[in-house]
Amino acid sequence: MGGLGFLVWEEILKKKHFRRFTVYTKLVLATTLCLILAAWGLTCLIEWNNPGTLGGMALGDKLLNGFFQAVTLRTAGFASFDQARLTEGGKAIAMFFMLIGGSSGSTAGGLKTVTFVVLVLFLAARVRGNNRVCVFHRSIPQGQVLDAMTLGFLMISLMLLGGVFLSVTSPV
Repeated sequence: MGGLGFLVWEEILKKKHFRRFTVYTKLVLATTLCLILAAWGLTCLIEWNNPGTLGGMALGDKLLNGFFQAVTLRTAGFASFDQARLTEGGKAIAMFFMLIGGSSGSTAGGLKTVTFVVLVLFLAARVRGNNRVCVFHRSIPQGQVLDAMTLGFLMISLMLLGGVFLSVTSPV
């Protein structure tokens, strides 16, 4: 809940109907749902038989803990199992979703969900040969698309530089 942002919650409480929400709120809700479902599915798929994480649990517990992992990766940082025991694939998935984070105005960190989805929509538009990024029958201004690209580039650059720095300065 804290990953949606205060403005989104205000709009949900005031307008109450999806079709009356702003494009931003629609993007936040749709992206959050997609990210949760993707993280849930990938976590369960990768960690299903790992005895250090989901492997030793009953079916319902696996699904519930996989869902909890999917939500908390981008928002709170809580854990229902030892994160150090994730498989390498599970760690990669966790880092990817942590990189995206929550939505603007929320208590979560990361790149932000709408920035991420604008980048995805931009790539999809370019693959189709379009210069305009459209969603929910609206165009996203090119300046905002460029802002998202700049933030994405800076975030990835800082992450890579940080990784190189840690590799150079940390003994094995």
